[in-house]
Amino acid sequence: MTSAGSTLATVRVSRRFDAAPEQVFDAWLDPARAGRWLFAAPAGEMVRVEIDARVGGRFLFADRRDGEDVEHVGEYLEIGRPRRLVFTFAVPKYSPVVTRVTVEIAPSADGGCVLTLTHEGVLPDYASRTEGGWTMILDGLAASLASEGGAIPDAIVVERTLPYPPERVWRALTRSDLIAQWLMPNDFEPAPGRRFTFRTRPMGDWDGVVSCEVLEIDPPRRLRYSWVGGSTGNPGRLDSTVTWTLTPMDGGNATHVLMEHEGFRPGNESAHAATSGGWVKVLAGLERVTGEAG
Repeated sequence: MTSAGSTLATVRVSRRFDAAPEQVFDAWLDPARAGRWLFAAPAGEMVRVEIDARVGGRFLFADRRDGEDVEHVGEYLEIGRPRRLVFTFAVPKYSPVVTRVTVEIAPSADGGCVLTLTHEGVLPDYASRTEGGWTMILDGLAASLASEGGAIPDAIVVERTLPYPPERVWRALTRSDLIAQWLMPNDFEPAPGRRFTFRTRPMGDWDGVVSCEVLEIDPPRRLRYSWVGGSTGNPGRLDSTVTWTLTPMDGGNATHVLMEHEGFRPGNESAHAATSGGWVKVLAGLERVTGEAG
């Protein structure tokens, strides 16, 4: 949820974790663990992590992106393990603005917990981008915690509510030219059994091709297709499925979008973390393209 005041905005993001509050809290302050997910861009490389975990102590995360180091810095204002963490935050490369982040962790009855992050003082033009960024970061935290436990979730689940009717969102989900604007170039056709591919830039031993087949299509409610990508013999190779479910809201004027990417197996920890962050960005692109396409 994002709410704006007269000049600055407050961004709030919540996420449930299948981990104890202490485990989730400690992941924010351990340099070795935090460097795997906190402020880590999917295409970047974390090259420096410094954490002085005390009130008045400071932190620095340097993420190398396209040959340039982007520093994320701040000062710890409150440390109340395992319930509350407050710190200032800035990215000097992009803005001199110093903001405030509050992390609150509440235990749940099943042994897990719910984390609520509130980011105050955000420039209004960056509110949506900030919300998406924190959502991606918390997805990365979940993947990191799961890998520490020796297992990863079978599925990545990302949800958004878009201020457009289902038919409009469905168009962006199923028109090849529009899909190319928010996901990847493709030869998709909305027909059961149709085989198609997504193509992107090759990386490492991956040729950049995702092979798919339409498994289920029910306009404008549900779309499901297989998703096979990565090199044969690579433990990060995915043989999985992607399901989109659209539910009308606000009398049909808005749409709840549920994306489920299923089929991750042990050994796919790196693929799970990278794919999770990627889908968060993809849904932000879907919202943008849906709005622009009309």
